[in-house]
Amino acid sequence: MLKKISSLTAAVLLQSLSLAQPIIITDTGYDRIAVFDNDQQLVWYKPTAHSYSAEMVSGNHILESYKNGVKETTLNGETIFDYKVPGECFNAIRLKDGTTLVGVASKTKGALLQLSPEGKLIKTINLAGKEKGHRDFRHFSATSKGTILVGHLVEEMVREYDMDGKVLRELKLPGICYKGIECKNGNILAAYEHGIQEFDKAGKVVWELKASDVPEMGLTFTTDIKEEPNGDITIANWLRHSQTGTEKPFFTVNRDKKVVWFFNDAKIVDEATSIKRLTDEQLQLFKAAPKPKNEPVKKTKKRGRKKKGQKK
Repeated sequence: MLKKISSLTAAVLLQSLSLAQPIIITDTGYDRIAVFDNDQQLVWYKPTAHSYSAEMVSGNHILESYKNGVKETTLNGETIFDYKVPGECFNAIRLKDGTTLVGVASKTKGALLQLSPEGKLIKTINLAGKEKGHRDFRHFSATSKGTILVGHLVEEMVREYDMDGKVLRELKLPGICYKGIECKNGNILAAYEHGIQEFDKAGKVVWELKASDVPEMGLTFTTDIKEEPNGDITIANWLRHSQTGTEKPFFTVNRDKKVVWFFNDAKIVDEATSIKRLTDEQLQLFKAAPKPKNEPVKKTKKRGRKKKGQKK
């Protein structure tokens, strides 16, 4: 499962094995949602065009965003709701009250739509992004205060909004911004193209991870981030512009910037856009669920460095 790489000692490799856990991920290279077990073996997948986010909700349902909408389905394929949006959809999350928040990057104005459990529109929250459409924003997350953190892509910043769309603060990043999340200590962790920064309540950067800190991982574009219960940080690494094919699509680092876990096979995950941990119980549900008849096929794209001005 894991292959030795230069700076990871045998002890760290053993630790990585001990931290293995099932995951559900999205991958725009294979256009799918996929589930991998503790041994990084594919156990379930679902073809989903333009797949940018997926999470388990309501026990055994999947909430997923796709190119122009969001849907909730059961593992047996039953659709609970399928909501189309007037633009691109890069993220959808389930809030604590059972409603769903959906991102809409349109040609006129970026917005978050709040949907009822039945998939009906409750509220539109207009965002303050100065860019439009594909260049506006990607992922967002809810905080413990009930506010929303939005990663504004080309503006290179995370904005915090209240549920009425009022901007509460702005955190500037040193590169294209994808997502912001709240840490357990109340700080904000923000993902930018080649790294992560942690901001304290005053907006000061108090911790940072750069691609150069983890050269063996080949960090090319940070798309998703998650703070683990012990404070470690798990990262989704979008490999569209990979040069070597040896980069790791997912990995976890501790606060000393040491790699403690990684997903080793970049051939079966090409363009990672999100990652969520699963419990062993959830994994068993996926193992028992119906699977597509055809094997997943990676989209044929010319790989290489992006051209100047090209945005994810």
